[in-house]
Amino acid sequence: MAFALSTAVAVSIVPPLGTGSTARAASDASPVKNEVNLGMSSLYTDSTSWSKSTGAKVYYGNLTDATGKSPVAYRVLGKSTETQSVGAAQDYVLLDSDSILYRSYFDESSGGWNGSYLERLLNSKYVDSRNAEQGALFSKVEANLLMPTTLKENTYTIRTYLEGESGTESVKDEAAEDYIFILSAKEIRNLYADKQSTNKNVSGDYWWLRSSRANSMKVVWLDSVGNFQIDAECMDGNIGVCPAFNMNTSGALFSTAVGFDKKKAITASSAQIKESAVNDWTLTLKDTNKTIQLTSGKEAVLAADGTVTIPYTYSDSRNSQNPVNQVSVLITDKAYTDKDAKVLYYGALSGNTTQSIGTGTFTLPQTLTGTWGTDYQVYLLAECVTDGNYSDYASLPYCLTSVSKETGVRETVKQPVAKVSDDKTSLIISSGTEGADIYYTLDGSIPDQKNGTKYTGPISFPTGTSTITAIAAKDGMDNSMVIQLIVIKGADGTIVIKTDGTSDPTPTPNPTPSTDQKKTEEQYKPGTVEYEKWLTSDKVDSLTKGQLTGRASATTKAVTLRWENLKDADGYIIYGNYCNTKAKKYKYKKIKTISAKKFKNKSTASCKLTKVVGKQKLKKNTFYKFKVVAYKNVKDSKSGKTVKKAIGKSYQLHTIIETKSGKYGNPKGVIVTTTKNKKISAVTLKKKKSVLLDARASMPKRKKLKKHCEEIRWISTNKKIATVTQAGRIKAKKKGKCYVYALAQNGARKKIKVTVK
Repeated sequence: MAFALSTAVAVSIVPPLGTGSTARAASDASPVKNEVNLGMSSLYTDSTSWSKSTGAKVYYGNLTDATGKSPVAYRVLGKSTETQSVGAAQDYVLLDSDSILYRSYFDESSGGWNGSYLERLLNSKYVDSRNAEQGALFSKVEANLLMPTTLKENTYTIRTYLEGESGTESVKDEAAEDYIFILSAKEIRNLYADKQSTNKNVSGDYWWLRSSRANSMKVVWLDSVGNFQIDAECMDGNIGVCPAFNMNTSGALFSTAVGFDKKKAITASSAQIKESAVNDWTLTLKDTNKTIQLTSGKEAVLAADGTVTIPYTYSDSRNSQNPVNQVSVLITDKAYTDKDAKVLYYGALSGNTTQSIGTGTFTLPQTLTGTWGTDYQVYLLAECVTDGNYSDYASLPYCLTSVSKETGVRETVKQPVAKVSDDKTSLIISSGTEGADIYYTLDGSIPDQKNGTKYTGPISFPTGTSTITAIAAKDGMDNSMVIQLIVIKGADGTIVIKTDGTSDPTPTPNPTPSTDQKKTEEQYKPGTVEYEKWLTSDKVDSLTKGQLTGRASATTKAVTLRWENLKDADGYIIYGNYCNTKAKKYKYKKIKTISAKKFKNKSTASCKLTKVVGKQKLKKNTFYKFKVVAYKNVKDSKSGKTVKKAIGKSYQLHTIIETKSGKYGNPKGVIVTTTKNKKISAVTLKKKKSVLLDARASMPKRKKLKKHCEEIRWISTNKKIATVTQAGRIKAKKKGKCYVYALAQNGARKKIKVTVK
């Protein structure tokens, strides 16, 4: 018999795995899976238990497992409505890690899941993924598809095995609200077909469950042969962690069998999408920042040989984590939103589709029959197709409702060209096609004969930066390709242009410093409006320094700030106030200016504050925020006077005024470990290689962390040598040495020396 559990507290009949009132049907009832499926519904059913031989797995996220494999695959388990609740959502599925990602202790002092170290760790990584620009546990699109899950409280009996002896134990699952969690013993029993299927892809290993013996530090774990064990203390750091979460499946456009070539073009000889026997899948996720459509004023054209020519225009966010690198064609038998729709063909549009405005082609397959728009639907997608098995990202499919048959060859108007006038104060646009009219816009939209201003002569621009988009048009001919330019006009009235699309204008001399450039110079001078904006912003820039972010400790009598003494600094300015609340936002106020002479020949600097806001005493159990700005005295080029110029600022520091009897405190340090839970203070990497580190805040005895922002923030002192993501992955860029800081919310930190060979 495999391992087993019952839903009753009393030990009477303990049903084996895969049987009983809550067990699912055998996994051979799984739906048919094709090489490309719309959505994820073909990968699972809610009535089928997961089997290692037939169960589907999807790759998701950026994390590396304990064997070094990346990305991690997750088992598609269906829904677990008996033990979980996901609000009113209907389109979701439970995913369970196929691998042990790392090993960790469960909690410092308790066997209960709610509030445990492991619960806090996993969900802080979710928050980091929502906030990070790139490289976290999940991409932002992936993180936004994780569903908040209510884990239900349950008490039941399990059968355990220890050294060949079996027994029964009454265990409890605590109620909790999480985005990421680990499975319970009851979920293992309900969702898996047999104990062999529970095995993870790490030979001879074992992993935590969130079930525990009531009122005990003993936590249930699953051994390497699929048996429940309950002899481990919650502080055991050698047991594996396998995260699980509920994913909103409405965010998945389609699922693709691993091995299917998405970059291959659709041609006359392309075969129809067929059934697939593989169990591993990648996902293409909806990215709402991406859009695509036919270029205004143009249409898709079908040639006699079946070649379809498509003029397209797509857009993407300027700082996209996953920029468009392919325009794809999707052909379905029905509207893709129909629950019974089937993918017939999928592939890349031929041509240079890395430009946002262009033309591409594909050929209707010889096996495709029927009428366009009636018997089959054709869609365009602006897509980021990744290498490996990472998630892909695409716009919503744009339906090509019709296609025009080619009746003759139409010439295309030549693309406009632009140049700066001889006096360098205006822009001149022309077309090489005689008799063509030029239309332009200044708001970034694509012009045509109806949308746009007709060009009649040189165009003048206001001081600063402008965008101009232009086409050329002539009756009886196709509109030209679009030209888009950035026009920068300096304070002296002269302009310079640069491309932002398909044009290649003649270069012109650099302009006089613009208003924006002057603002950049002003932002580092204390007392200016631009400086206040820079100070207030929590955005990490070139002057954000881990060296200035030191541990802030606080009692009811004083707050003490500490940081590294910068050798180039002439002094430091301390800013602070109450932390923002839902009801009110507090601006930073200057508290103190300190000369660096006070710290001469010292490696560290510090400041003790007994009052932060006016003359008010420090308030118990209240959060305050601080920033430290380092400055250098420089001579002003206009006045000749000596002024302060900022040369660095700290991260925002959050510290709580703790009391002896209060349960919350400030971190006293940061512990950084490898994914194998080995403490580390230095790493050596070869160029282009990376390593994933984990970090957690170290708390004083009998004090808990009241989370006020990300539990750990990461920063590199030299991004040209090594970068670090907000998930703790350090990537080597070029030969050299630098430091990476892992920072707690109050500035407590761990300094990691990075050597790149």
